[in-house]
Amino acid sequence: MSNKEIKNSKRKLKSDDNDDDDDEIWSKLSREQIIRRCKQLEKHVEQLKNTIIKKTDNESNEKKNKKMRPFDFSKHSKRHIFLKFIYLGWEYHGFVVQETTSQTVEDFLFDALIKTRLIEQRATSNYHRCGRTDRGDTEELNYVQMLNGVLPSSIRCIAWASVPDVKSARFDCISRSYRYYFPKANLDLHRMRQASIDLIGTHDFRNFCKLDITNTEPTFIRRIDNVTIEQLNIDNDLNNSNSGYE
Repeated sequence: MSNKEIKNSKRKLKSDDNDDDDDEIWSKLSREQIIRRCKQLEKHVEQLKNTIIKKTDNESNEKKNKKMRPFDFSKHSKRHIFLKFIYLGWEYHGFVVQETTSQTVEDFLFDALIKTRLIEQRATSNYHRCGRTDRGDTEELNYVQMLNGVLPSSIRCIAWASVPDVKSARFDCISRSYRYYFPKANLDLHRMRQASIDLIGTHDFRNFCKLDITNTEPTFIRRIDNVTIEQLNIDNDLNNSNSGYE
């Protein structure tokens, strides 16, 4: 037997010994401990995946940025506009940018805004869930077509409007309407309607919020004017282009 074969045999024996130790450790765990451990491992794997995705995205962006000709934003004027988007949310981990994932709607929106040179970076874009840069004060660019050309098919820009610099999509909003669609399954619509009545009115909704430690003056008081729960009429609702708003 050659020296190489001996080393490979020793390495295999060592690996087998480690497997035996692992088996012994797992065999001593209770069912609850095993489940808890599996959940911890799943969470760790998910974090590693997100880290790899972000690293890959950053490396990819660095390569693209090296190939792209530098764009001098100082030579172009700026103006404030509103952009209206619709999206199918099940492919994403929520709308707002998060530290633990790059698969949020905002991640893709900012990628598109930066690729199309409509903004230089988020920090200077005057973004309130949107600022942009264009080539002239009177020149009208096709913002919708530009953004949809680089956005995923499940995120669409559908409208834009020029607004004063002081206007904020967040703080000047009078009200918001949301529509949530659920598979019918075994949902009890009658009981859901009864429970939704308790949400109407002005309440403290802190138990429904994800706490933001960077917000030094959080407010949890909100007013819900109306809640309706009804079975979807596909012909009427899905063919209505304004079905996301009331």
